[in-house]
Amino acid sequence: MTDSRRKSRLPDRMSKHHLNGFLEDLKTINPAFRASTSSLKGLIQHLERTVNAPQKMTATQALQHCSKTTDNRLEKYAPAIGRLVSVWGKGGIVPYPMIRVGGSLAPVTMNRLCFRGDDRPPELIFATGFTKRRKGAKPVYRDFTMKNNSLSGAKDPIRDPITGMARAGDLDPDTAVCVTPEIDVAALFPLPTSKERMMSQSYIYMVFVESGYNTNARQVLDALEGLSRLVDFEKSEVIGETPKETLHQVRIMDIQQNLYGRELATDIIPAKSVCGAFRITRTWAKIKMTQEWVVDKFIKVPAGADYKDGGTYTILEWVPNPGAVYPAPSYETAARTFAEKMTEDIKGSKTFRLPTTTDGYSRSTGM
Repeated sequence: MTDSRRKSRLPDRMSKHHLNGFLEDLKTINPAFRASTSSLKGLIQHLERTVNAPQKMTATQALQHCSKTTDNRLEKYAPAIGRLVSVWGKGGIVPYPMIRVGGSLAPVTMNRLCFRGDDRPPELIFATGFTKRRKGAKPVYRDFTMKNNSLSGAKDPIRDPITGMARAGDLDPDTAVCVTPEIDVAALFPLPTSKERMMSQSYIYMVFVESGYNTNARQVLDALEGLSRLVDFEKSEVIGETPKETLHQVRIMDIQQNLYGRELATDIIPAKSVCGAFRITRTWAKIKMTQEWVVDKFIKVPAGADYKDGGTYTILEWVPNPGAVYPAPSYETAARTFAEKMTEDIKGSKTFRLPTTTDGYSRSTGM
């Protein structure tokens, strides 16, 4: 088969995939769904008739194929219809949109060494380990769609047009113990939201995580879906005063906002699973200032830092946990070797770069 013939058949193959995806999508909304008796029967019959030559349509046009467009039963299927019309009849090889099950995450086996930033001292953490703030709570994955974050409700010409598109979210920190496989990311925490947290020493704990939640995998899937929708949207967008390149870059940053953290999580890290702690100091690139009344005038004083602008951190020492228990000798060797590498010839001058949000999606400079 020639390339031109193969390409011409791709939309037909994908539309069959889209139809099957739509039917499965409907079953996730209504497990008792049956096409023959559903309020969507007319739409499904239309899709089956036109599957080899699908035509683009809006959600409203899709509903018009139903025998009774005012049927109250149709309302619950609106999200699935929205996913269908986002791909139906548009050609190419875009798959049916992945179905997001709210903010839930399924537990997975990890068995890996990770890191967690914390300002509590080793003598406490080595005795207690890490537990979630809300005991018994299930992990909540949040903020995974674009929205207008303006407190005043003012219109945002960059973000408002793509409200509702998927983007990388993150976990509610009260519902899980968040960790990361990246030590530089762990150094950002606790976030410098106050003068005390900005200036005081803190710790990066190396921990063994047996099982938990792969937040990062969900973030990547959401970001990819958001970027796919953004491409389709911007092809037909009417541009106002804001330069197109500016719109594009800001939206990409928002959609991929949290990828650089490579967030993972678990329900609990026992004290024995804490390998040790790196004691660090941090120097922030951008300091937030506020005014305080001192004696007889206002003066500007530090009030925290903007972690998104990064900075540097310096490792001062490695404190091993004498009560650490490893699942196998290889893990102990890996932890010890890594700690030695990070602190060799330390003398208080082992300085590393704090990451910024753009580290999660910067264009590669390699081949």
